[in-house]
Amino acid sequence: MSFTKLEIAQRLLSILYPDTTIDSKLTTQEAMKAVSESRDEYVRNAILRNKNETNTVYGNWLSTFDKQEVKYDDVRCKWYCELPVGVISLPEDMGVYQAWYCNHPEDFLVPVSTGFMNRYRYSYAQLLEGKFGYYLAENRMYLLHDANEQTKLGLNLIAQSEDLGDYDFFPIDGASIQGVLERAVQLYQIQKQIPEDKLNSNTSE
Repeated sequence: MSFTKLEIAQRLLSILYPDTTIDSKLTTQEAMKAVSESRDEYVRNAILRNKNETNTVYGNWLSTFDKQEVKYDDVRCKWYCELPVGVISLPEDMGVYQAWYCNHPEDFLVPVSTGFMNRYRYSYAQLLEGKFGYYLAENRMYLLHDANEQTKLGLNLIAQSEDLGDYDFFPIDGASIQGVLERAVQLYQIQKQIPEDKLNSNTSE
């Protein structure tokens, strides 16, 4: 079962303020910010914990973007795709989890470091065993191979929640929602002077 950011925020509000009152201290926008921060922290920590063991990234943590356009950078003399949203900061630029040319969806692009081309300029490693590659620079993916204006990319991103729309799919698995809500309560407990017993009582309901 999937939820939107707004739906998760409304669940948080119902936990903090079971009885609707006009003096509720947390607005819907603030609640969406709270669950966004909580979800991003939860996912990042889970990935870092799993990285040395299973390297698991659950599909529900990903946001998929199809048919992303590429443009030409006259300064770098390379084609690039601008990321549609910010991604969670992770080692090895893992926030861009998968990328592919739409006409070759079975072949994922290979991420490399920004200095890859210079480091392996005269090496067979530069050929990437026949695969397509890219590197990240700020919010752009620079392609190592030629492209054109008709080129389209597909992306699976570990997106920053704040960049997702209120009615977009909120990228978290159902089993983790409870933990996300509990952390959201903790984040705002002191700031909004939320009674401590709400964390232990309402979140378990």
